[in-house]
Amino acid sequence: MFPLFSRYPTTRSLLSWVFALGAATMLSACDTADSPLSPAAADEPAVSGMEPTSAPDYAVTATSPLIAFSSYRNGNNDIYTMDPTGYHVTRLTTNSRWEASPAWSWDNTRIAFVRPRKDAANETHYDIYLMNPDGSHGHWALPTPSPYNLSSPSWAPDGSHILVAISEQGASYLGWINLGKGVLGNLTSGGNLVAGTEPSYNPTGQRITYVGSSGESLDLMNADGTGHMTLLSASGSTVEGPVFSPNGSRIVFSNSIGGDQELFMMSLADGTTKRLTYSTGTDFWPTWSPDGSKIVFTSTRNGHLQTWSMNASGGSATRLSHNSYDERTPSYSH
Repeated sequence: MFPLFSRYPTTRSLLSWVFALGAATMLSACDTADSPLSPAAADEPAVSGMEPTSAPDYAVTATSPLIAFSSYRNGNNDIYTMDPTGYHVTRLTTNSRWEASPAWSWDNTRIAFVRPRKDAANETHYDIYLMNPDGSHGHWALPTPSPYNLSSPSWAPDGSHILVAISEQGASYLGWINLGKGVLGNLTSGGNLVAGTEPSYNPTGQRITYVGSSGESLDLMNADGTGHMTLLSASGSTVEGPVFSPNGSRIVFSNSIGGDQELFMMSLADGTTKRLTYSTGTDFWPTWSPDGSKIVFTSTRNGHLQTWSMNASGGSATRLSHNSYDERTPSYSH
């Protein structure tokens, strides 16, 4: 099973395999320029096919901040929302499929998340599903199932596309789903695939942070594929879940300390990094409150995967979920 539980797919090796598989096995809806896992032609933009699309008229806007998350509290790993205090919990999905990693569109009209789906060969892969904030109008982001595992959905600020990680047989590369065209494509830099996972936009849509190909680095680049830089790299570490602050000046992420994951914050102004958590449990999957004052995250500090909240400056944390079931991948609305 794809490791949505606590870790992300490995991104080592198999570059040649991915290039060979590319266009031949991709979605029938894609033309050559849009084929994922194959390099773009030299005269194509690094990110293509991403024309802005307006929000659908069926969208229902969340009127106050909500936290979406996945939980086993009813026997299946479904998607729920709750308010910032942990109350007013609403179950949004009610089926037996494994669902996780909810992500809010920037206008809070849609939620994307990961759900299993069978492809044309009747093989199950993880794909991206969309719904309104009240759970209505559920549908696949792609009209045709992908032969790859898709994970880590992250919305473009204009709502035209969703960044994803495209993974198969141990290799993972950054890609995108064009929602207007219903096609899957690859993110490129200098004509080459961008190896990595966990992509996330800054609020302007001009920069992308992600976990590098080794899983041991925090990387940054412009949305057009230029200006790549490695912000943090440490052999043997495990970097996960980088997310820009609401004003784009900081990135919160988790990194391993002595074999355990803790939360850190990096200032993009001067590159300084501050450790935020010091618990004996695993702290990961951070998400920012809309005003940037709070960070909500998943922690095992009390024995189970539960949702916690703390000030963005660090310090003590408040437990938001209080049950014996695993809950993970929280996502704050904008």
